[in-house]
Amino acid sequence: MGCCASSEALSAEHLASRVRTARTTRSLALKGAGLKAIPPQVLELGARLHVLDLSGNPGIDLSGLDQLTGLRKLAVASCGLVALPSLAPLTSLAELNASSNAIAIVGTLPPSVKVLALAFNGLRSLPPAVTCGSAIQSLDLTGNDGLALGAEVAELTELTELLVARCGLETLSDVPWASMHKLKTVDAGFNSIRISSHTVPSSLLVDTALSKLVLQGNPEASQAALMAVPGFDAFAARRKSRLDKVIAGGFSKDHDLLSS
Repeated sequence: MGCCASSEALSAEHLASRVRTARTTRSLALKGAGLKAIPPQVLELGARLHVLDLSGNPGIDLSGLDQLTGLRKLAVASCGLVALPSLAPLTSLAELNASSNAIAIVGTLPPSVKVLALAFNGLRSLPPAVTCGSAIQSLDLTGNDGLALGAEVAELTELTELLVARCGLETLSDVPWASMHKLKTVDAGFNSIRISSHTVPSSLLVDTALSKLVLQGNPEASQAALMAVPGFDAFAARRKSRLDKVIAGGFSKDHDLLSS
């Protein structure tokens, strides 16, 4: 459900055709369609619609979105949004992509959301709505330069994947990782982290389920520096187990700080 560049406005005929198809497929892509509002005929789909992609429609008004109560996946990337309205009525929503906007305010999110992308939004802190009663498992905050990660992150106790590359981070020590027992992946590449026990705390390596840690692109990032951090052996054992499964499954080579 990625975004695309804005294109010519979708003709009424083409829109009607897509809506008719969506009545069967329950999926509707209106990327770069030149929309300034959600068309009434789309809203009329109501609970029938499960997937909606509105990415690449700069200036779109999301009024009426709460009528689409059957949505499971929603993309509003690259829409020029400065605020995300409350999506509380969308109680089946599992995946939300609101990347590449300028969002400063996030309305209430339904607890059903498991995958949330807020990459490249200029965020300086984690919006309270993200952590309030959250069951988020994957959180993408990539490219929010100047982002501060603090104790609020630890409220995401269901989190398994955290993506914070290119955020200007200097340390990972401000997060109390000990409560995040399900965390498996952290991508903190291309930040300003100088790896040591002060910037990569042992609790991240020991108290979580971490098996993938991306630190490439940080100053002087090296395997030797990470190996010197207390708790490295526990992380390395989990990492080896993960890579053994990847190799057994015939997947492509994995890339993190310690790739060989």
